[in-house]
Amino acid sequence: MSSPHASLRQIRGRIAILVLALALVPIVFAACGKDDDDDGTPSGFEPDVLNHSNNFEVLPSSATNATRTLIYQWENTAPTALVEHATATAAGEARLRIYDAGGVNVYDVGLLPNAAEITFEGEAGIWRIEIVVLGFTGTLAFHVQAL
Repeated sequence: MSSPHASLRQIRGRIAILVLALALVPIVFAACGKDDDDDGTPSGFEPDVLNHSNNFEVLPSSATNATRTLIYQWENTAPTALVEHATATAAGEARLRIYDAGGVNVYDVGLLPNAAEITFEGEAGIWRIEIVVLGFTGTLAFHVQAL
């Protein structure tokens, strides 16, 4: 027959383990890569961007093992745009997706060191530019200009 003190010690031990586990929950979630800015995106890569009507540019920005999706709104008064690539990828992937004012995908390509391409025709207005990096190490840069 076990003594009441042994059961009390077991209960206290279990409570101590539970308290410790609950104390670690915020640390585990913080390690998952959330920013303090409440935007829900992983921390790390934050490129320098020039965002003007009919011209959008990501200035050369270095990253190491970055994984995140960045979304920008951009005004394009034309139905198409010229995309000029200047990205050096050492590892991982950097992808550019562009959606027209109607939400239609008009461009979806992995960023390249040197290329100039035209988007599919779309609806002029406020376009959405998405930069998706997955384990990306390198220097990301590109320019989008209304055509």
